Parts: sequence; structure tokens; C-alpha cells
Amino acid sequence: MKKILIILAMFTMAFMPLMAADPSVVLSLAAPAYIYAEYGAEEVEVDELLYTEDYLPLVIAAEVNDSGFALSDLFSGNILSSGKAMLEAVMLAAGFADFEPLASSGSVAFLPSIDPEKGEASLMMEFQDISMLYRYGGRVSQMSLSGSALIGASLFTDPLVSVSVSTGDISISGDEGASDSTVELRIYMNEELVDAYLSSKGLDRKVIREMVAGMISLSDLPLALGLDGASGEEVISYAEEHDALDLVDAAAFMMVASDDRALDEMDIISMLVRPVLFVDGSASDIDLEKAMDLAFRIISLAGVMQ
Repeated sequence: MKKILIILAMFTMAFMPLMAADPSVVLSLAAPAYIYAEYGAEEVEVDELLYTEDYLPLVIAAEVNDSGFALSDLFSGNILSSGKAMLEAVMLAAGFADFEPLASSGSVAFLPSIDPEKGEASLMMEFQDISMLYRYGGRVSQMSLSGSALIGASLFTDPLVSVSVSTGDISISGDEGASDSTVELRIYMNEELVDAYLSSKGLDRKVIREMVAGMISLSDLPLALGLDGASGEEVISYAEEHDALDLVDAAAFMMVASDDRALDEMDIISMLVRPVLFVDGSASDIDLEKAMDLAFRIISLAGVMQ
């Protein structure tokens, strides 16, 4: 009996990565935050939502989970795996286009929290026995959602910004594979490209940093951070103490780049940010920087073909 239990334990551990939900499922649980942004209520009854698009965020996690879509496949470098994942992504998007709720019940509660002095914000969502019958992708489906998800954002960090989605006990149509998971997106400033661009314009990052800090000192932001009557130098000092100097530099770069008629929004973003994905505290094998480049190429190609 003991030997059997050991074998079962080894079997379970070996297949845990396959049993756990894909990061895309955990990330999609952030979608219901749209409802809070629209209604601003602490608790919303699902059957009292006003518009069709208000229901859609609640079913995204279920559809992503059922589809078998995997971020690791999409950016695996294997043409078969990537092609399959891309087709699954296209089918998901196509299904959203004809989405229609037919019957629903349950509620979702929201608990927001903001701490300007720590540069942190969060939104706790409690999904309370949500169920829905709906049309999606030319078929009628049913989903259920219960449990909790926490969206967190932090500005005073080594990255420009860190955004995470964490789950407690959660059930997506009876599947609990997404429970106790954390997916974090860390966005760093691409200092090499930013400095290369500024240098090409004959500008120094430190000089425009001081200029932008002076502009920030004249806004309401210092007061919200507890700085009354701050100067540009004090803004920079505060940013240094709170690991936020890169935010000032990013604002300075965007001020310059947004006035450059040779650049569009994608150019600016591709120069500024370097995204890294973390899953349960460890860096993921998924290369988001390469993924971002691929996405921009596809968008650019689509624009050319129009």
C-alpha cells in the first residue's frame, strides 16, 4: 500500500505542470474588472448588468480554459504548435464577436484599494456562484465561476510597473486548476533604446528628466504623494528614494517622442518597454519581448494590407 501511494504521489508531481491552468487563464480572470470600471459599485448582480458587453468579461476565462490555448505554444518557435495556438486565439476572438447572454445568476463583489504613498493599487474580486447560459461562436454554452481573484499594480518597483493577477480558491466551470496561482507582468524601461533615441536627437536623459520633474512639481501629483510645495529637485529625490526614477525618465522620453512626427504609438512603445512574464514568482520561458515584436509586425502587416 505504501509503495502504491509513493507511485501515485510521483505520478501526480510529474504531471502537475500539465494539470495547472495556463497563465492565459489566470490573466483572463482580470477581465471582470471592466464591470467595476463601468458601474463603480461594490457588488453587482450579474442578471442586472445593462449591456451585452458587460457580460462578456465573465465568460472569457471559461472560454480560454476550454479552448486549450497556451501562451507557451504560441511563442514556442515550433511552427505546428504556434500555428495551432494562433488558430485557437483567432477562434476565441471570433467567438466573442457573436456573444450573447441568454440567462445568468450570481454576483461579483469588488474591493478596491489605493495607497499613493506606496505607489500601489489593487482590486479584489469575489465571484459568488456566477452561472451563465450564453451564445458564443455559433453555439450555446454554459459556464460557472466561483472564488476570488486579485489584480495588483505597483509603481515603486525596479520595473516601470508591475501588474499581477493572483487567485485564491477558484472554480471555472468546475475546473480548479487556476487556484492559488499568480501571473505577474513586469514592464521594464528599455534604457538602451531610449538613450539611443535621445542621443540621436542631441538630448541627454538627465537634462530632460530635470525638465519633466519641474513640470510634475507644478501639478497635483506631489500633493497626492504627500509632498507639499515640492520643487523639481525634490520630485527627483522622492523618485530616487522610492525606486521610481525610471517613471520620470519614461515620462521625459514620451514627452520628446510624442512630438516626433516620424514616430507612431507602436514605435514609442517598442522603444520604451521591455516586458517580462513571471508565473508563481519565477520568470517564465515565454519571451514576451519577442511576442510584442511579433504582435507589432502583425498589426503593421494588417495596416499595409488594408
